[in-house]
Amino acid sequence: MDSKHSLLMRQLKELNSDDLPPGWLAFVEAVNRAYHQFDDDRMLLERAMELSSQELLQANAERLAASENRFLTTFDQAAVGLAHVAPGGQLLLVNRRLCEMFGYTESELRGRRIGDLAMPEDASSSRELESRLRLREIGEFVVQKRYLRRDGSPLWVNLKVVRVDARGQESEYDIAVLEDITARKQFEVELQRLARYDALCGLPNRLMLQDRLRDGLARARRGSVPLGFILLDIDRFKEVNDTHGHLAGDELLVEVASRLSSSFRDTDTVARLGGDEFTVLLEGCESVDELSAVVGRLPRAFHRPFVIAGRSIPVTMSAGVSLFPHDGQSFERLLDCADMAMYRAKREGGGVRYFAPSQAASG
Repeated sequence: MDSKHSLLMRQLKELNSDDLPPGWLAFVEAVNRAYHQFDDDRMLLERAMELSSQELLQANAERLAASENRFLTTFDQAAVGLAHVAPGGQLLLVNRRLCEMFGYTESELRGRRIGDLAMPEDASSSRELESRLRLREIGEFVVQKRYLRRDGSPLWVNLKVVRVDARGQESEYDIAVLEDITARKQFEVELQRLARYDALCGLPNRLMLQDRLRDGLARARRGSVPLGFILLDIDRFKEVNDTHGHLAGDELLVEVASRLSSSFRDTDTVARLGGDEFTVLLEGCESVDELSAVVGRLPRAFHRPFVIAGRSIPVTMSAGVSLFPHDGQSFERLLDCADMAMYRAKREGGGVRYFAPSQAASG
């Protein structure tokens, strides 16, 4: 029994093998071999378990690395700007789209405070929401905000910020999602402009004129000062269209608009009602005499012939003038009075006519 199992030998060391019954030694040898086999099996099992643990750890590490790689790939290839933002506002991680939106490289953006990139007028627009996010009053917020690109041009974004908790402790970072909506905003601005400005001449249209007149009337009432309203149209404009074509007619309208705009003051509003009808809203005059002097600028805009389609065309106009508060106190009334005065001017051969006070009715 040179290779007897140590555990077995400890158990039998006090026994005298000569006192053992016949066959007992063979039994002990068999048990000894069984113990050895058990030890071998246990060692194999332990080794297998050790290998399995290593393989499991390696497999988990590989899965984690693959997951991180998928995240970084998705993060970097996203169609919107993405960033991890520290509680202090510093950019910890930025994706490719965000760099493209701002015009900076990744290294230039990382570490910068995102608030420093905001347009000054919008710098504080989300400050209250950010504070509520820090205090855990809200878990996220969405706001539209303007930033500045590297070249100084405005960048409109739809900004969504989501708080990320770190095991119930203070947030280690927030996730910021920035969608570039600059083109949409520019389109909205253009729609608003088209709704309030004449598409051909670029002047305020009837809608904007009404707003300007309403505000002007309020100022005139507060200051107890007059306000003038001129309505004019181009004499024989149809002949210009019929003789020279509609493109020439449009060119004439644009030139008339330009001359009217340059003839009056910055405080006055030149607008186009439609067709060949234009209006001028005169504000800031202290007396009717001063207002009449400003009206006197109108004929000078038509002194020189207009060069249309390469041809010099003499153009005249007829205009009517109504005054607040003498002739009316509303847009509709002042427009009606100016219209009556304008048609009187047409009947009398053109030029400028004031609405006759005897014809006035309370507006």
